[in-house]
Amino acid sequence: MKARFLPLLAGIALALPLLAACGGDDSGDAGPRATATVHTFEDSVATAVAEVAATVVFDAQERAKLAARANFEPVSAGSSYSCGIDRNDTVQCWGWNNEGQASPPAGRFVSVSAGTVRACGLTEKDGYIVCWGREGLPPPSEGDFVSVSVGLGHACGVKIDSTIVCWGSNHQYGEATPPEGAFMSLSVGEVHACAVTWEGYVECWGSDEFGQSSPPDGQFIAVSAGRTYTCGIRAGGSAECWGDNDYGQASPPKGEFVAISAGDDLHACGVKADDSLACWGNDGAGRATPPDGEFVAVSAGFSHTCGLRTNNTIICWGQDDYGETTPLW
Repeated sequence: MKARFLPLLAGIALALPLLAACGGDDSGDAGPRATATVHTFEDSVATAVAEVAATVVFDAQERAKLAARANFEPVSAGSSYSCGIDRNDTVQCWGWNNEGQASPPAGRFVSVSAGTVRACGLTEKDGYIVCWGREGLPPPSEGDFVSVSVGLGHACGVKIDSTIVCWGSNHQYGEATPPEGAFMSLSVGEVHACAVTWEGYVECWGSDEFGQSSPPDGQFIAVSAGRTYTCGIRAGGSAECWGDNDYGQASPPKGEFVAISAGDDLHACGVKADDSLACWGNDGAGRATPPDGEFVAVSAGFSHTCGLRTNNTIICWGQDDYGETTPLW
């Protein structure tokens, strides 16, 4: 659902110390976050990754490039609302706000994940998770997280030691009971979640009613959990999806992808190697008809989609009943 939205969404622990390589300037003008200051917490992330770098399957230099963009989520489309991180490191949200999901707290953040009726952000200092919107999903009190992803009634995050912590609803599906092991990145869907191990394999848990938690064999560099389906990017760059396919949402086009996002309402989008966008599945309200141009990130929500252009501007398309496709900057 809300997975890694920058190109080559694939890692976790290297992401924070390498954010500065993503570009941007020091003007302080409002706009999508494109740079970050490296702090002590980020340095500790780099140290942790150095200790396991020799165990990864992919070339270490290429892994660093992938991971640099893995958990830095500058824009996230939720259910009829959207959130993004501006150049001042603050979260801005727009659209449906019936339960405060579009009213983020003050503070400096490095990533944001917009779920159905609540959102969470990762603080710039010490990796704490802060959530807002519908009550009843308090995040862990400790810090040292390097990513967060929000679903319908549960959320999960990856810690600095590569373990996963989940909280919230944990019905008969076990969606808030993650597997043990070391993971690079994760994505939370409606009542399931998937994560990529350091070896490049996908593990999923929670509801498997449509096969959304039964990933194919082989290695992946990214995964994104949607409502009742999941999509990922193979090590070679091709997109592959599994689960519910009533609207073709699990039938991605051919080509090389560097980022992918499976939406809440049966459509998905990806950034291709040439920086263009491709979307597939349900095209109600034009949610799967992306604009032309060059992009570095995309996020598929419920009935709308948002993307971050290479010039650091956000554009959204699809249903706009609550202003969810009208960014604040």
